[in-house]
Amino acid sequence: MDLSSRRRWGAVTAACALSACSLTSSLEGLSGGNPASDAGAAGSTASTGGTAGDGTGGSAGQSGGVGTGGAGTGGAGTGGSAGVPTTGCTDGRGNGDETDVDCGGSTCPPCGAGRGCAIDGDCDSGNCVGETCRAPACDDGVENGLETDIDCGGSLCDRCAPPESCSVGADCTTDFCFGGVCTDPACTDTTRNGDETDVDCGGGTCPPCADSLACSDASDCTSGVCSTTCQPPTCSDLIVNGSETDQDCGGAACPKCIDNRACADANDCVSGVCSGNVCRSPSCTDMVANGNETGTDCGGPNCPKCVVGEDCSTNADCLSNVCNGTCEPCTTMQTEGVNYPDRVIDSNALGTVTWSLPERARTNDALYAIAVGSGSGPTHYLWATDYDFSIPSTAEVTGIRVQVERWDNLGRFRDAEVRLIKGGAVSATSLSTPGTWPTTAGNVSSYGGQGELWGESWTPADINGMGFGAAFAGTWNTGGAVAFVDFIRITVFYNYCP
Repeated sequence: MDLSSRRRWGAVTAACALSACSLTSSLEGLSGGNPASDAGAAGSTASTGGTAGDGTGGSAGQSGGVGTGGAGTGGAGTGGSAGVPTTGCTDGRGNGDETDVDCGGSTCPPCGAGRGCAIDGDCDSGNCVGETCRAPACDDGVENGLETDIDCGGSLCDRCAPPESCSVGADCTTDFCFGGVCTDPACTDTTRNGDETDVDCGGGTCPPCADSLACSDASDCTSGVCSTTCQPPTCSDLIVNGSETDQDCGGAACPKCIDNRACADANDCVSGVCSGNVCRSPSCTDMVANGNETGTDCGGPNCPKCVVGEDCSTNADCLSNVCNGTCEPCTTMQTEGVNYPDRVIDSNALGTVTWSLPERARTNDALYAIAVGSGSGPTHYLWATDYDFSIPSTAEVTGIRVQVERWDNLGRFRDAEVRLIKGGAVSATSLSTPGTWPTTAGNVSSYGGQGELWGESWTPADINGMGFGAAFAGTWNTGGAVAFVDFIRITVFYNYCP
């Protein structure tokens, strides 16, 4: 029976429910019999009515059908109560505008696969083809069955692509369902998806993972160490990580770095010297106690000996030759001198008045260097050097004294400058004294002594060299006078413990 026949059948059964008729005759009428005889037959059948009731009520008599030919007269049953027509979506009949028994149409539920339909809405699959409901399929262009969007999602069809609908991540090609919509993975979506190795980290696009989170290789981890999970940094993992400044060294937790390794500051380096963010080799001038040094840039086999107060390991580390954890003064004070210079010259590094016969100031012999003062002073320097000292190389110099025999004929001269010479240059301090010179020969003036170093630090080599000496100059009050200098001699004080 095609769809139009089923609909005609529904109309007939509805009419029979309202007036007694024979469904058989009605069906024959639908089949194309003689209309008049069909109607008469229907009337005859209906005349039999229902059986009489017995007081408790019998079944309802069926109403006669309506013929399209001659009219039949059917009588109603004399028995029980009148019959009640039954129509609807549960009467087991295809009636009303149903497209199949108890389904389809405008009021009944959609029909299942294989049942009749007129439009897609008549089918629970939403797909009516050739007046028959099709079963859901993953290629029918309709969202049906277990699908979450058209032909995708659910357990049977392919996954849905963004931004198609979903119920769970498994419905999506991205494995991520947010707000019922498939979305692309992100490094901030609090879900492990895409190529992430753990939630929002690892893989090719998200930040590296913290310790203990899942990883595939070292690049997935902030520590650079992956063993199924990211491992904490250590000082033996052969990677620059944690607070290290170079591989497994430097920083707060690992050993100091050797020379030529990267550093942030001196504390990262074995040498204690970080320059240009690289650990540098120790030297005797880097202002750090490092290498084999016992003190800062002193002691040990490579650097100069240490002065008093610096750390030491043996006596050989100290200028005083006395080590007791630190270099201590030698209690054996010694002197060398008085020594006289081998060379005295006139030096115009100061003043305007020249010394005549300056070489006579080399020794105590009553032969004098002479300066004639007129106009204004001061004199040039008497530049005395090469005193032939031989202070032991391990001695500690503790003081220097200069003595000069000088006088003038009128008592008008006085000291201008009295300085030591170190390496060819005058010392920082002048120890000239006030007052005029004596007017007779034989008077010796002393400058400095034990404990006086003239504003300099001295090694035995400084004093033993030819560039060590004294520079002396005079000046005068108003008027002229003649100055005389017999000698400029020096005494050196030092501690030496052989």
